[in-house]
Amino acid sequence: MQHGRCRDCETVYDYLEFERCPSCGNFTGSAYGGVEILDGNGGPPVAAVAAPAQRAIPAMRVGDTAAPAPAAAATPSDRRRLELLREEYSLVERFIDGMDQRALTLKAWSVTVGVAGIAYGLTSDRHEILLLAAFATVMLWLVEALGRSFQGVYIVRAREIERAIADHSLVTETPGITAAWRRIWRPRAYGRYVAIMGWPHVFLPHVLIIGSAVCLYLALELPRFS
Repeated sequence: MQHGRCRDCETVYDYLEFERCPSCGNFTGSAYGGVEILDGNGGPPVAAVAAPAQRAIPAMRVGDTAAPAPAAAATPSDRRRLELLREEYSLVERFIDGMDQRALTLKAWSVTVGVAGIAYGLTSDRHEILLLAAFATVMLWLVEALGRSFQGVYIVRAREIERAIADHSLVTETPGITAAWRRIWRPRAYGRYVAIMGWPHVFLPHVLIIGSAVCLYLALELPRFS
């Protein structure tokens, strides 16, 4: 047992077992400053303290029907919050790595579709296929930019978790992925998508495929109009 003395009512209890003081409900944990940790040798004898019975919350009435009473809010301890943050960080990192793999797949498809379209357009004398290959590559480029915008939300959340763990403050939502989406994600931020498309690790190799297809089309079709 890890004995601690409540700073409000001086009740001695096992602060690792109870998240709040069994007598007055004060928060447990040194981060809250609500419990004085005893070494177990010089402290007073420990009396068995039973957990307080939770006060019944009256049911709310909606019209003539009694709605179920809300559950009592439970505040996790610092140790539990740390475990939750680490688990959430693992999930966030998994998504970030998965988005990188999907981006590489999109780039591979961009090269495949672009090169195949360019080759077919040059050998079949159907030069409009070059523009079709360029359009398909633009679509893949847009999809990658959209995925990168999703990834940005998780990157911000990962930084928040790292900061909370490194500072030992744990001052962040637990868990907080949905809250991060509400704060960061802007579905109509079209300027953001354009900016992401301009990142070097995003526009390559799409720009090269598009530029090659358009230049070849112009080189082959312009002489016909001169």
